[in-house]
Amino acid sequence: VIFALSTWLDVNGVWVELPLIVNEAPEGWALPSYLTLAIALSNIGPLIIVLLKLCFKQRLNERIFIYIEIIVGIISCALIAQYWNKTSYIAGREHSVFFLILVFLLGTLDTTSSVTYADYMKRYHASLLNALYLGESLTSLIPSVLASIQGVGGEATCPANSTYAEYSSPRFSVQVYFWIFVAIILLSPR
Repeated sequence: VIFALSTWLDVNGVWVELPLIVNEAPEGWALPSYLTLAIALSNIGPLIIVLLKLCFKQRLNERIFIYIEIIVGIISCALIAQYWNKTSYIAGREHSVFFLILVFLLGTLDTTSSVTYADYMKRYHASLLNALYLGESLTSLIPSVLASIQGVGGEATCPANSTYAEYSSPRFSVQVYFWIFVAIILLSPR
């Protein structure tokens, strides 16, 4: 179960954290559209794995790919934790380029994990496949629970004589949120 936590935890966590991220992203609420495009393009990962399997007729060692996925996932989450709000100028406009590149990497790893983890599990008794899928299902529950504890999207209040809603501050930052993911993913290969 813990092994599978490294599959989709990070990308699901990005979606859950969007209410806090968009407040500082220059794209605002257009950011989810950019993220959708980045993750859709990341489906190149499974295609690359399939092509590698066709080119090298012998069986590829999935363990190597899984460890690469986990290591790059840890590094990407750590970089998101530190630099999620850093921006760059492209064509005179500010964009969250670094964040989008890292989400693309996470998407590539996560879409690829669907291929490599299932192939790796062929080595074991079929009953263990249930544990893999249980772990994958927790990759959406854990970010949601963590965001609820964090207080993402708290109740808006309108102070007297104010036309703008004020939102309560989260219990911990976006940075801490992604560092928690780094810790969870570090536990997954054990």
